[in-house]
Amino acid sequence: MTEREELRHLAALFDDPDEIVSACVDKRIAEMGPSVIPELERMRHNEPDTDLKRILSDRIMRYNAQFRTADLRRYAMRESSQPETLYEGCFLATSLVNPQISREMFEEAFYQCACEYQAEASDGRTAIENISVFNHIFYHRLRFTVCDQRMTVEKNAMLYDTLKSRRGNPFAIATIYMMLAEDAGLPLYPLCFPGGFVPAYIENGKELFYLNLFQNGEIFPQTRLKDYLIEQGIPFDHNKFLIRRQTVMLNIYLESLTYLYAGLGDTASEDRIEKALAALGDERFLTPEDKQEE
Repeated sequence: MTEREELRHLAALFDDPDEIVSACVDKRIAEMGPSVIPELERMRHNEPDTDLKRILSDRIMRYNAQFRTADLRRYAMRESSQPETLYEGCFLATSLVNPQISREMFEEAFYQCACEYQAEASDGRTAIENISVFNHIFYHRLRFTVCDQRMTVEKNAMLYDTLKSRRGNPFAIATIYMMLAEDAGLPLYPLCFPGGFVPAYIENGKELFYLNLFQNGEIFPQTRLKDYLIEQGIPFDHNKFLIRRQTVMLNIYLESLTYLYAGLGDTASEDRIEKALAALGDERFLTPEDKQEE
């Protein structure tokens, strides 16, 4: 029996009410691995019965979440000992929320944007000149735009959709900005504090300046950092601020998704994201300090 034939037999048992049968099916699917997802997608697409199509959709989301959460756990383990790319983490997060987005689709959408800066790259620019060029390409040539600031629309939170449409909520735009900056080799890192982050340009171990990603990447010095944070309603205490690796943006992005799905009342998606976030560790970056203590 081929794997495809076996998978069809297993899928025929998806609606079996026997818990022992269900557990055996789940165990075998887990052993077969992520390659079952595209085949289950084809089965779902070709299934005429709406009830069976729904069952297949539910199983695809469940199994895919298990596979991608395991991938994120391995990603976090590797990251603890050697640098991982934000790009890889963002693909895993994208595949987690939408199994239909393949690695090839995500890569194509990303590099259609990344190649714009690569064509303009130069070793002779200052730090501010490099960011100014990058901002021009990101906000004016590619026309990435922040929308849905209250985070009420799922599509505006999806990284793949934002790469294609160039419109997204604040966290989707910020994540893509940092992902493209990483690919461009720009030394931008999230300066994290209880309740959020601000991108910092680091050179020779020093924080040269900061960026306001929601004002077309506005550059501002450390002397304005306090005022910037107060405007955001965040207490200024530099002792509690910490420069982190670019990959922390993945944690921040997934946190934003938990808030989105909680607001939408989508408890199934919220649970999937919470489990994926837990696979990355216990740190949380969007929760204010007083809420963390609770």
